[in-house]
Amino acid sequence: MSEMETMLRSAMLSRRTEIDKATSELKNSVALMNKAVLSVSKGVASLELQKLKNRQHNQAFALTFRTGNDNITLRLFTMSELGYPLSCFKSLEDYDSYYSGYALHEELILTINNAHELMDELKPLLSDPTSPLIRLLEYYANLDESDIPF
Repeated sequence: MSEMETMLRSAMLSRRTEIDKATSELKNSVALMNKAVLSVSKGVASLELQKLKNRQHNQAFALTFRTGNDNITLRLFTMSELGYPLSCFKSLEDYDSYYSGYALHEELILTINNAHELMDELKPLLSDPTSPLIRLLEYYANLDESDIPF
């Protein structure tokens, strides 16, 4: 194998490794959250990470709340050329506005550089009483005070 071919293969492997790492960390974070949602909702609701097709830039994933026939996007993530940093949007509308140039960068996008920052962004969905996930769980799973374990 020539030196040029070795360089090319090494660069391709490095790129794939970094993308796989970011994808895996995103999937694992959502799986942990989903376990909590399934438990609290008694199986009525779940969270899924859906890979989006035909997006304008790089790989895109939607964090989706699912119950029955309803799918509600809570966050949208796009990957950079090497996985991290991820760009996080709070809705598909924010994503579309950002990439069509209708809104300022700072208003709609959060940059996530590693797994720790990813969890810092996702944890408030589970812990903030005003988060959309909490409101959706109360509505769809008909949770009341007897369902809260404290």
